[in-house]
Amino acid sequence: MVLKVTEPFTYDFEETKRMFHATVATETEFFRVKVFDTALKSKFIPENIIAISDYFGLNGFLEIHSDSSVSDVNENPPMVVSDTLKQKAKATPKISYLFSQTMGRFVNGIF
Repeated sequence: MVLKVTEPFTYDFEETKRMFHATVATETEFFRVKVFDTALKSKFIPENIIAISDYFGLNGFLEIHSDSSVSDVNENPPMVVSDTLKQKAKATPKISYLFSQTMGRFVNGIF
């Protein structure tokens, strides 16, 4: 299930290199996602249930490129993601957590 999505932004000096971030969840855990194919933006709608394949895991993120596959899933009964998990996924990391991470580790949040 898609929990949160940012607007696409340019990530390099070339205007053609665009991406967006998303947060997705299963019923038991959440994942931060970097989407390098902005054509997939229409799939990443909050509360939409999707299936992702052919992605890469790198530095704590799932990376989706043009050769990845994202498809809508019509789940019956609908997927249930707990409010607690949604809150954890949207929470800003605590300073103590940031200090506990190894040098060079990517973190996500509003600071």
